[in-house]
Amino acid sequence: MIKRYHAPATPYERALSHPKLSNAIKRRLRETYRSLDPVALLAEIHRCQAELGERIARRGLAAAADVGPADPLAFVAVTHSKRLKIASHQMPSFKGIFYLLGACSD
Repeated sequence: MIKRYHAPATPYERALSHPKLSNAIKRRLRETYRSLDPVALLAEIHRCQAELGERIARRGLAAAADVGPADPLAFVAVTHSKRLKIASHQMPSFKGIFYLLGACSD
């Protein structure tokens, strides 16, 4: 048996090559892709993470001892910050969140 693999492609490239995607949607995807700025997107992600950390800190969830899985966001933030001994304004990575929730093995 010989395994043959497709050439590496981004999700955007795979979507454009999909035969069932209409030309109108492909056109919209191209327009959206051309308008994206990776540096601006990264800055927006960091801004949103900082805002989320501030909201958690304002609600007092970073120091709450009785936070449990009923409030998953608070539980992850508190557990992750305790495990890594980081400041409450630093947010866990998505991989860290999935690890804490048991969805990731490493």
